[in-house]
Amino acid sequence: WTGTDVTTCFTNRDALSCQTTPPADTAVVDPQVGWEQQKFLIAYTLMYLPENEQQQWLNQMGLWELGADSDPGFQNRLELHLADGRTFIAKTFGTEEVLGKRVQKGVGARMLQYANELLERAYVTDAGPDKDGDGKPDWVVPRLVNGNVQVKFDPSIQTISVATGGLVMGRPGCDATDSSQCTCSSNKACLELARYQEVPFFMRQALRDYGLADPTMRGLH
Repeated sequence: WTGTDVTTCFTNRDALSCQTTPPADTAVVDPQVGWEQQKFLIAYTLMYLPENEQQQWLNQMGLWELGADSDPGFQNRLELHLADGRTFIAKTFGTEEVLGKRVQKGVGARMLQYANELLERAYVTDAGPDKDGDGKPDWVVPRLVNGNVQVKFDPSIQTISVATGGLVMGRPGCDATDSSQCTCSSNKACLELARYQEVPFFMRQALRDYGLADPTMRGLH
């Protein structure tokens, strides 16, 4: 959570020892930085942030869900079009470089940016608009194929061959030439997106329940 480089940390006698290169004869373990930390970070931030009335932080955290909320109407926006039909919107506040990657400054916008990256790797998609003029689409939209979204083939996932019992790449209907029968469990990004989409949903829900949401969120008086 600190510093400019990704580090690996180990416990020693008195404290954590962190370094960019793991020591010899060690293995890096998944730190489980995910939903179990994200949900409490969102809840505690919204609980205590009003103490100092930092409106600029609340503005950067704002998220809208079309249908449940009215369209906020601003043009400097990022959208997330989930495969289940839900659409989230966040206001953009420019970009910055973090660990060599160009990311959104706004909290809500960065959530939707990462979710869009997973969405593009998980499904067959169409490019959205390029509102910031950087030559890249700001978001993607799942393409409907015969009325359904289509999961992409993920070459990193292997299946068990019925003929040999060994591991092979792909299966009939879900391989490099035909992805019509691919399911979400056949794509790592799809599985990650299925878990990660809870983060923008919880952010929007928490803003509403704490009474900190924009007036365009329905149900607030």
